[in-house]
Amino acid sequence: MSATVQGNEVRKILAQFDAPAFVRRARGVEVADELLDAVLTRHREEWLDMPRIRLAQLHALLGDLQRLAQLRCSPG
Repeated sequence: MSATVQGNEVRKILAQFDAPAFVRRARGVEVADELLDAVLTRHREEWLDMPRIRLAQLHALLGDLQRLAQLRCSPG
């Protein structure tokens, strides 16, 4: 038996027990999407640290964020 015939037989056997190629590619896309989502979420959290601190300081100074509406400039 030649190596090509044996290789073809092995591929046929593996194909019977593994998911089709389009399913394997879809799994790869899902994994990449999950990794990208994790990275972007981490960056977003890092980037929002300072705005959260500033809002907390503003809230502490005002005591109530309703007072902020009274302090804003009126159009006109």
